[in-house]
Amino acid sequence: MITLIISDLPTAHMISGFAAPTSQHLCSLCWLQKSDIGDFDVDDWKQRTSQEHCDAATWWRDAEMKVEQDRIFKKTGVCWSKLLHLPYWDPTGFLAMDGMHNILLALLEECSAMGTYVVVLELRYKMRTSVVLEDYTMM
Repeated sequence: MITLIISDLPTAHMISGFAAPTSQHLCSLCWLQKSDIGDFDVDDWKQRTSQEHCDAATWWRDAEMKVEQDRIFKKTGVCWSKLLHLPYWDPTGFLAMDGMHNILLALLEECSAMGTYVVVLELRYKMRTSVVLEDYTMM
């Protein structure tokens, strides 16, 4: 069972089916647009829900033509992710941003000491289709 993905922001967005953080749809937690980046009133931000994300991703997946998928992605900032096959997966709640890799490694060491299984997903920009899975439980 995957309950948390720890990665940098671009990788988290890519793995979960969100548009890149540099796109018009820059946030995985709210519907704030890039054009509204100066809006600091958090009460104005409409929060994303897991259901909204799953509905948009399913709409994208079921589109019959790439042109239609592109239109849906431009409108919603969401595409299908393989993780959505997991019935419990919450793309708006199961992501953690890794600010510094040495903190991550310390956490992984601590998790291993507690017997917790941790999977780290690393995705490199030059290798967008290649995902490296490393199981740190053997540390």
